[in-house]
Amino acid sequence: MAVPVAEWRPAAAAAAVPAEMSAVRIDRHGSSEVLELWRGPVPACAPGELLVRVAGAGVNPVDCKTRAGKGVAALNPLPAILGWDLSGTVVAAGEGSDRRRVGSRVYGLVRFPQPAGCYAEYVAAPQGELALAPRTLDLADAGALPLVGLTALQALAEHGRVGRGDKVLVHAGAGGVGHVAVQIAKVLGAEVAATASAGNLEYLRELGADAAIDYRARPFEQGLGGFALVIDAVGGEVGRRSLPLLAPGGLLVALADDPDQALAAELGVAARRIRVHPDAAGLDRLARWVDAGRLELSIAARLPLERAGEAHELVESRRLRGKAVLLL
Repeated sequence: MAVPVAEWRPAAAAAAVPAEMSAVRIDRHGSSEVLELWRGPVPACAPGELLVRVAGAGVNPVDCKTRAGKGVAALNPLPAILGWDLSGTVVAAGEGSDRRRVGSRVYGLVRFPQPAGCYAEYVAAPQGELALAPRTLDLADAGALPLVGLTALQALAEHGRVGRGDKVLVHAGAGGVGHVAVQIAKVLGAEVAATASAGNLEYLRELGADAAIDYRARPFEQGLGGFALVIDAVGGEVGRRSLPLLAPGGLLVALADDPDQALAAELGVAARRIRVHPDAAGLDRLARWVDAGRLELSIAARLPLERAGEAHELVESRRLRGKAVLLL
């Protein structure tokens, strides 16, 4: 259920909006070196939009892929300001938007996969894609939650329809999507197994995983089976080896690449690649869980905007426990 507008309580009076802002953008595809600090005009608020003074912008693998010319690069023409995750304070409202929201602390997954430009001090975002940020989470840190939180929630609740007693396997359980998915699955009442490297096994147990599996020590599938849902953020051979672990009628949700449909059909299970979509109601649900202490967001790196290239390198290393966020 979405938060009623009457409950949007401005945190402070809106500050004056300058004519220009700083942002990080690319004018060509390539390595992290193509990310450049840029000065340009603050975007105008179109009808139905809110202007957000950004506090934090999450950095995700899709950002890195798009920077390199993959991911959703075809939908984001150059020059492009990357980023789809944000948190911040509403400072202005476009025509037809609710001006009572000015001054509110918000977060959101904006326009994905179309251009959103969240690596910037100001972003004009559709009003319907923003929700009140969790009260108990640092506002800048909240900018790292929308994409991974909604991906996990949509995989589990929308696609997997996971409920009490279902068995769920989460690959890369200590990663951005993974560490959130483990916790949401437990909130939904599932029995959860998750894979990670040896150094992250205790962390998985702290998140609530019933079984923490070191994928390097032995074949992860050894002794496993009967899963209603597998969330695969790795892809390739991991996805193929996971399909036989599904119970009849079970589902593998692929986040990294297209799953092996022929093998899935042969085994009598389903497999589909999903793409997250903006969802304010889902963000409200995530915020309630955070504020109730049922969902924790792990921030592995907090970097200023001008170090966006370093943030991309950290994400691409696949060694982060949790998320990276740009501070504005």
